[in-house]
Amino acid sequence: MQQKTFGKNPTGQRLERIKKSPNYKNDSFQNLSPTEVLREGASYLKMMKAMLTRPKTVEPPSPMPSVQTNLKTVHADKPLIVWFGHSSYLIKSKLLLYWLTRYLAVTPHQFPFLVSLFRVRMCIR
Repeated sequence: MQQKTFGKNPTGQRLERIKKSPNYKNDSFQNLSPTEVLREGASYLKMMKAMLTRPKTVEPPSPMPSVQTNLKTVHADKPLIVWFGHSSYLIKSKLLLYWLTRYLAVTPHQFPFLVSLFRVRMCIR
């Protein structure tokens, strides 16, 4: 798990600031609400089997429905969030414009052999 994409362990002032957080206990951050790793009835064996026996193609049979929006003309009187799918979205307000995406990276996953990028066409007018 010591890959560059995961970053490095905190040291110095940053580590001390982390240790002072009320959610940092027993050398790790604690979730404020219980978060299960596996849903009820699931197992790692079942997940691995499903992953290894999935169909040859997992692409949708036809284009996904979408709404084309001219982002240049959208006025953000209130903060606006536009979701581009999975982990890509745009946050726009009067003072800022952020486009957050994992897909500008070389691979869409920390373990490149697990996932590949889909070819997409996106037009922003």
